[in-house]
Amino acid sequence: MKKFKFSLEKVLSLREFEENQAQIELAKAISVVTELNNKLKIIANERVKNNDARSNSTDLSYLMSIEKYIEGLDYQKEILKIYVNLFYCYLSCLCNFRILFYKVNSKI
Repeated sequence: MKKFKFSLEKVLSLREFEENQAQIELAKAISVVTELNNKLKIIANERVKNNDARSNSTDLSYLMSIEKYIEGLDYQKEILKIYVNLFYCYLSCLCNFRILFYKVNSKI
């Protein structure tokens, strides 16, 4: 009777594919978080610039428009912070899933 041989090449290639997909997903998520953090920095700089302009003006309508603009910046900042937190949760879940996946696969 002929010996049964099973090549693990397909299993290894699948595992490599999954690792590459995980790295791509991680890179995408990190890129999004970096972009969101950069937007937060831009909003902070805009807020500082407009606070300075607010202190140098006496025109009431101009002060009101600056105040509304700053409120809009603060709103955008809060929304972006929520997105950043969501992406950090996504990254954490992604990493935990990959760790679990590797632990299960290493036992097979």
